[in-house]
Amino acid sequence: MKLLATQTDDLPERQAMQKLTPVYEKRRAVAKSIDKFWPVALMNNGGFSFHAQHNIDQIALSYLEDLWIARDPKEPRCYTIEFVRCCIWTSNPY
Repeated sequence: MKLLATQTDDLPERQAMQKLTPVYEKRRAVAKSIDKFWPVALMNNGGFSFHAQHNIDQIALSYLEDLWIARDPKEPRCYTIEFVRCCIWTSNPY
């Protein structure tokens, strides 16, 4: 049982996550400073833009201010995608 625990502690995914998280946090700060970064970046992705073709989808994306992927520290293959909307003081229909 100890051998198995030692092997899982050395998962390449976990090591990569530990090394890259500070890099991603710096990128996040830069992306937040660029107006409409996430709507433009997502619509420039062919797979995403295929599913967001309608005008209403693009309007909803215009409210997106930040996107972050939070990974489970015990199981790096599990994650949650967090969408942060802008316009806290104004009405957001989405």
